[in-house]
Amino acid sequence: MRAMDAAFLAMERPAEPRHLGSVSIFGPSADGPLTYEVVRALLEERLPLIASARRVVVDVPLGLGRPSWGRDRRFDLEFHLRHTALPASGGPTALADFIARAHARPLDRSRPLWELWFIDGLPDGRVAIYAKMHMAAIDGVTGAEVMTALLDLGPEDGGHVQPAVRDEPSNAVDRLLGAVPDQLRQAAGFPGRLVGRAAHAFGGQVAGIGETLVETIHRTPGLDPLARLLPAPSYGQGVGEVVDEHSTGRAPRVSWNGPVTAHRRFAMTQLPLDDIVAIKRIAGTSVNDVVVAVCAGALRHWLAVHRELPTSPLVAMVPMLVGGEGNHDAHVAGLVVPLPTNVADPARRLRRTSDALQAAKQRRVAVPASLMQDVSMFAPPALAALSGRLVGALPHRAFASPTVNLAITNVPGSREQVFLAGRPLEANHPVLTINELSPLHIGLQSSHGAIGVGALSCRDTLVDLASMVERMSIELAELRDAVGATRGPATRSRATGNAEASTSQKKNSSNGRRR
Repeated sequence: MRAMDAAFLAMERPAEPRHLGSVSIFGPSADGPLTYEVVRALLEERLPLIASARRVVVDVPLGLGRPSWGRDRRFDLEFHLRHTALPASGGPTALADFIARAHARPLDRSRPLWELWFIDGLPDGRVAIYAKMHMAAIDGVTGAEVMTALLDLGPEDGGHVQPAVRDEPSNAVDRLLGAVPDQLRQAAGFPGRLVGRAAHAFGGQVAGIGETLVETIHRTPGLDPLARLLPAPSYGQGVGEVVDEHSTGRAPRVSWNGPVTAHRRFAMTQLPLDDIVAIKRIAGTSVNDVVVAVCAGALRHWLAVHRELPTSPLVAMVPMLVGGEGNHDAHVAGLVVPLPTNVADPARRLRRTSDALQAAKQRRVAVPASLMQDVSMFAPPALAALSGRLVGALPHRAFASPTVNLAITNVPGSREQVFLAGRPLEANHPVLTINELSPLHIGLQSSHGAIGVGALSCRDTLVDLASMVERMSIELAELRDAVGATRGPATRSRATGNAEASTSQKKNSSNGRRR
């Protein structure tokens, strides 16, 4: 098992499961609505396409090495493919509530780490499929998971090639003897790799060290006297002016920043891709810039309604693909980006969002890309799990200023129409993961003609998530008008999430507090 996959397993806690998911809505075809029996037959046919579908975690005795993957000899398809139905009067709210409950439950580690839920009860012959897979089990090269094997680019497509599946050692002695030399090899090579990368990157790092130190001091509670003697973190300097007079360089505390419980809340909507592309072209930005700016606008409105709007920007973790020393080091990095939630004008907010994202990506490219991967390989999983639990128990997590307020992930998706057993995919919404570092996670995924939004939060700290998500379509329209973009042919977004926004806003605004 790769070191990063072992780390995902080691970091998992009961209140912070490490699986990802998606909820996909399929319309009917000329053959009628999609049925459970059709999905089961197709899944049984294509299951060999996903190597991880029948793999199970095999631990090394005494935790002396990384776990391995073994083939599940008692594989039970009915355990992984499940069938449920929504109440007739439930609507989008019932679907979102079901996803929230199902996503909160950890996967059974004694079985292959995935589930597929077939969900009846949507109007007009539509059905939903909720897919859930552990982060450790997802193919790190192709991103392949169970839903990938089920989708086709045309109603009549097929022609997949079956890959070989290699079993890992199942004997406890073999696992132990194989794991220890692997850890020793990683330990022996780690100093050389570290020195080599340090020498290679030293020239590019010198300029960034001072900036990183300044930013760290500004973000660390208790160092305010020293921070006042230093310049403000530059963020976008050299790219564009991002920091204004109210920026502190530190994430402000808002009501959802706190301990995460085992309960979840989920909300979803759709944004028309035509409008986003039109804004991108006129403003000279990217699609990612536009959707992050829309998120910033929705967050600003939610905080203002709940009387929590801080004068400094919220800070988001935004995963983006960055480069390193070569193709081997190209990877997804979590960039810390100030969101201009303190900027009222939508067009100005977009410019600042674009500058902040570009500046963060430029800084991150200079960091040696494989350093953290080497550290993960060097430490046996037992030690990694122990240090993870130790960090989680430190008391500063409860009262110190948060590092970030939320995460925003833009997941690439197919712009072409795709099908499952001839039924068209009408909407696709990411269902990601949260923890105390990022207790609110907004996922966005592009698909045919739209970007699906799926937001996940802790149920006990963010009650009114649906109104925040539903606000995004309004923010997109205001941004389109602010930059002078023309309305696209499919500008009306289809809200498929919770429908409790307006009443929830009024009900909860009196409970908000300014932070």
